[in-house]
Amino acid sequence: MVGRVRNVAIGKVRAEVMAQWQERWQSSKDGRELYSFFTEVTDRVSFGWVEPDYVVSQILTGHGNFRSRLHKMSLCDTALCYCGRADETRDHVLWDCELYTDEREVMLGNWCREDIGPVYHRQLVASPEGFQRLRSFAHKWHSKRKALELQ
Repeated sequence: MVGRVRNVAIGKVRAEVMAQWQERWQSSKDGRELYSFFTEVTDRVSFGWVEPDYVVSQILTGHGNFRSRLHKMSLCDTALCYCGRADETRDHVLWDCELYTDEREVMLGNWCREDIGPVYHRQLVASPEGFQRLRSFAHKWHSKRKALELQ
């Protein structure tokens, strides 16, 4: 009986903590790039297959080797992507940059993209297969990006 009461109490505390965390996550102005992948705190907590490394973390957070970000920190002379068509942001690389078309097609596979714009952030992390696709894309992007820097 004591164990059951304890488990119920722990469950209530956990639910309250998650509710507060969710409220803060939804109302925060920070972390919006990551939010596009994880709108629900409970999803991130329960998606055990999401194990970001250095490269994947750059894609998830938008904080990394993107010219737009580096330019804002005065670490790069231009925000313009190597493709010359737009600023190099996480979403430009992930959804639009022609330099990564082949990698993107492999990542998206048989998923259909809506004409309204990038809609697959959550789908890329919602399953082990999706996260593996994202991981593969991220590492291919990172390798290609490093090669472009050296030219």
